[in-house]
Amino acid sequence: MYQANHRSSNYWLRKETNIFSVLFSLFMICGRLLCGVHWCTDIIGGVLLSFGLFGIYRGAALLCCRNQ
Repeated sequence: MYQANHRSSNYWLRKETNIFSVLFSLFMICGRLLCGVHWCTDIIGGVLLSFGLFGIYRGAALLCCRNQ
């Protein structure tokens, strides 16, 4: 989502990408929880880890863009 919002100037493409990303993520979370593949705490930990890694990535991307 971040890359699509950052790189695309087409409003509808960004909107569709955001909706698809959110729906796909929710589908994966619910599917894994219902199938018994992961415990709820595993999913919460994965979401928190993903937010942390995304924060590091976004910070690095902003630093690179600022230096150019």
